[in-house]
Amino acid sequence: MTAQTSQVSPRHFQGLPPDTPTVPTVHFRKTQLVAAQVAKDGGIAAFTGPAGLGKTFAVDHAVRALGMPWGWAQMGPAPAPKEVTVRLLKALTGNTPKGTQYELTDELVDALVDEPHVVVIDDAQGLNKRGLEQVRYLHDLGRGAFPLFLVGGEQCADTLKSDPQLRDRVGAWVTFAPLKGAELHSALAAYHPFLARSDRELLDEVNDVYAKGRFRRWAVFLLTSLRLAEKAGADRLTRQIAKAALSITPPD
Repeated sequence: MTAQTSQVSPRHFQGLPPDTPTVPTVHFRKTQLVAAQVAKDGGIAAFTGPAGLGKTFAVDHAVRALGMPWGWAQMGPAPAPKEVTVRLLKALTGNTPKGTQYELTDELVDALVDEPHVVVIDDAQGLNKRGLEQVRYLHDLGRGAFPLFLVGGEQCADTLKSDPQLRDRVGAWVTFAPLKGAELHSALAAYHPFLARSDRELLDEVNDVYAKGRFRRWAVFLLTSLRLAEKAGADRLTRQIAKAALSITPPD
């Protein structure tokens, strides 16, 4: 089985400067603690919340820190049980397997028992009832041989809770929420010197009208603002730069 390693690029927002630091928000820190404990137990953990809050990045960081090989599968909408299994096998081996659902299920579980990996299912809100049942079945067959991390957006919690048997097996749950107040200011200051030098009231205005406490939106806004500031010879956010950047950011 081909294991993914730390040589794979971290899941930063594309285009950010290569030296962009990791900002340890409260949800990021919780993710590291939960991931370490659940990996040790071979259990199931869920990481959910609205889009753009850093769930994928936090889980990716945690998985790399565990020192175990991992397989990361991104699910499309309402995948059939066989597709779930195929995507997981491909994430682990790099190959697209062939066979019946029964054969592929046994192949996947045997591989994970023989060589335990952290299994991450991203966009888990796309799983329907049968997909959820297959995920639970796979983990049950493994009998705690491998940890399973379920990562998903705003509807993911409802999706996972729709299967009582899976919900009862989730040993830990981290719910991400938008940054606000002092935590937002601290995170932005740590995120980039350009934001650290900027007026907090102006940053609050940008947050209110566009970013809304979401890291992904701040990344978009920061990239645009840095380009505009370079042309203007500015080392911090000004109202003129903020207005220009907001005029070309993606709409809600």
